[in-house]
Amino acid sequence: MRDRHSFRTSTRTLTWFATVIALSATLLAGCSFNSTAGSRLAANQSLVFPLVPFYAGPHATVVPALVLDPAFEGDVYSLQILTMIQTTLVTFDSNMNLIPDAAQSWAPSDGGKTWTFKLRPNLKWNDGTPLTAADFAAGILHDLDPAQCNASSIYNSAASSGVCNQLAPYLSYIQGANQLVQSGATTLPQSIPGIETPDSQTLIFHLTDAITFFPQQMATAAGIPLERSVFAKYGYSYFEHFPEGVAQSGPFMITSYSNPSDPTIKDPEHATVIHMVRNPDWWGKAPALTSVTVPLYDDLNAEYNDYVNGKSTVGTPLDFATVPSHEYPFSRDLADFHQIETLSIDYFGIDQVDAPFTSLRVRQAFDLALNKQLLVDSIFQGARTPTNHVIPLGIAGYNADLRNPPDNSATPSLTGNQGLAQQFIQLVAQGCLQRYDDNLCPYIIGTTLPTTSVRKVAAGGQNCPDYLVGVAKDNPAISSQKPIYVWVTPSNPDRVSLVQAAVAEWSTILCLNIQTKIDTTGHVLNTVFNPKLFGKPTDVGIWTLGWVADYPDAQDFTTNLFDPTSTYDSSNVGYPQGQNADLITAMHTADKEPNVAQRQQDYAQIEQQLVDDVAWIPYDQPKYLYRLRTQVQGLVIPAGEFIPDQSWTAIFITA
Repeated sequence: MRDRHSFRTSTRTLTWFATVIALSATLLAGCSFNSTAGSRLAANQSLVFPLVPFYAGPHATVVPALVLDPAFEGDVYSLQILTMIQTTLVTFDSNMNLIPDAAQSWAPSDGGKTWTFKLRPNLKWNDGTPLTAADFAAGILHDLDPAQCNASSIYNSAASSGVCNQLAPYLSYIQGANQLVQSGATTLPQSIPGIETPDSQTLIFHLTDAITFFPQQMATAAGIPLERSVFAKYGYSYFEHFPEGVAQSGPFMITSYSNPSDPTIKDPEHATVIHMVRNPDWWGKAPALTSVTVPLYDDLNAEYNDYVNGKSTVGTPLDFATVPSHEYPFSRDLADFHQIETLSIDYFGIDQVDAPFTSLRVRQAFDLALNKQLLVDSIFQGARTPTNHVIPLGIAGYNADLRNPPDNSATPSLTGNQGLAQQFIQLVAQGCLQRYDDNLCPYIIGTTLPTTSVRKVAAGGQNCPDYLVGVAKDNPAISSQKPIYVWVTPSNPDRVSLVQAAVAEWSTILCLNIQTKIDTTGHVLNTVFNPKLFGKPTDVGIWTLGWVADYPDAQDFTTNLFDPTSTYDSSNVGYPQGQNADLITAMHTADKEPNVAQRQQDYAQIEQQLVDDVAWIPYDQPKYLYRLRTQVQGLVIPAGEFIPDQSWTAIFITA
């Protein structure tokens, strides 16, 4: 569900025989701000860095909300704040290369089934309490807690995802992790078999298989520690007490939550501004920035307009702004404009156990009906690249020879095949006329069978073959086809526009009753993801979201998203149990493959199977567009779309 939006530099692929990686003095120097610029530094090193949280928009039920408990984190905007206030075991640099963080070294043993991380000495929480290996173990157990969805917090309200154990997929190869998630335990155990802390600076993971990418998984929010004493005192509301100077371990710490429209508000649930200052107890070199103010906007256009006009909700001009896609043609030549190719895919998700998408022909028809080139270019004005890929360009394992089914063309078509799409729907309709299926056919030919040969007007407003349009008994001009809703969250207006354009294409070409459904982010995510956690298929037929790489490995776009045991598997390609067993086995085999080249080849084949089966309908690979005041130096948005903790040390403001 990570709705976060290829990078051009090569990434480092870890193997189980990798040597111990240690942080050198050179690397530390490279992560600090330019010391030669001292004479040019502004006296005021305060940055105003706005965000438009994923849980925002005109249909949200609360003010913009950031998720500050890693166990519930599901979007890059929340992850951005988390990586400012928390350290992780390991992290990425600005080029998405894995580097040490709280752990200064790590090494595999037992053929890659055991990983040992050595922490830096004298790590501390921002209240001065020692930060130890046991805190990282506690953070992981917290992520796996099966009772977390019963927690009384905003993150389980209709305003946000409330998806249990979101980080469990990144921990699934740790011995005992899956068993804990599935146990239903109401009391969290002190430990699981796969985690050892023999001393305060040593963390040992025992895996079920030799997994080469495991250290990269520890660079996600799953690698964030938990201050045990603070959580024991406050429970799931512990993040509300950050301003009291507790439970933070990153380069900055939160000093207050506020809402300029109501000075009495000081809690994160109703705050629209987060205030941060440098954390003196962070292990790394102190950032040049003394403070960061984060205004939270519920509208991307409002944020951008404030930047352009030198205003903000906090009275001080914004130093940064995300550029809406429709502003791309007008901003790309400006001196303060920046763009990066992201490791992300925007897609239409499809639930294969929800009619009418139980039919492969229907799924293929929806895929082929879209002219992705025209759709993406017209909506995003060149700010995104149309694609058929599940694995984005820039990830090792990207398959440049991916075929676009069902014609298996050697050259992937981005314009679709509308004639073939119509043929597929007509084949399904003819099948319904011969043998009516109560689940599938109401969506295709309607709940009332046509009785005349006259061409009827379908929901899309176009003339369609009679057998594709069921007619209502009291009005032959109205289709009795059950509506197919395409769900979209309101947090990204450009994406809403794309859905509306796609719905118009589908309605016209397929002659089906297809409608746009805009709903709160939390309700969409709950409906898409939560039913799977309770052994039931998803309750939404088709929806659109985006997935951003948690780590630059093809596993994050394959097994992590489509394995039936994963929290994020909402396509249900493996449901009911045993369905597509060869594909599921292939994913697990690729995960455990020690040969780098073979792994990449395996994932490329897996991607082709996913595309053939229309597990998703990918439509674009986004660019991250932003404007940055020219006096702000060193601020670079990486391909993963958030600034890692150590990269904040490179940011400073010139006079």
